[in-house]
Amino acid sequence: MFLDENNLAAQSHDMEQDLHPENMVALEASTQHEARTFGLPGSVWSIMLTSYAIFFVALAIATGHDLGAIFVVTVSGLFAIMYFGTTFVLNSIGAAGRKELESEWVKGKFQSLNGPMSFGEIFGQMLILPILFAIFAVAVIFIRSAVM
Repeated sequence: MFLDENNLAAQSHDMEQDLHPENMVALEASTQHEARTFGLPGSVWSIMLTSYAIFFVALAIATGHDLGAIFVVTVSGLFAIMYFGTTFVLNSIGAAGRKELESEWVKGKFQSLNGPMSFGEIFGQMLILPILFAIFAVAVIFIRSAVM
């Protein structure tokens, strides 16, 4: 018996029970591949990546003469590259096993935790902020060129 953070008793299950062959078969049958792509189409990921690339390039152009700002934009861009790069690498692990999985799209709707969502709803929730970041950075270029 163990105590948790609220000092409530929690019983552990018998580890010997899991080692019996009949239990191992049940465990193997219940396993499934992890869906790291969330079932979203590649267009969502490519639009997001393109939006962030436009954002960082536009900020680098807009702050081109200030070395401190270029340093901050570069470090932020490296964090974004690390984010998307890690996602790409982890997504490529076991990709062959996920090909056989059923798609999360059922009758034009994506099955999410809170219910079915259309492509437009997913687009609005996932991509509106990166697209607005890109528009903001391009607007900064126009403002800087008008002021200078």
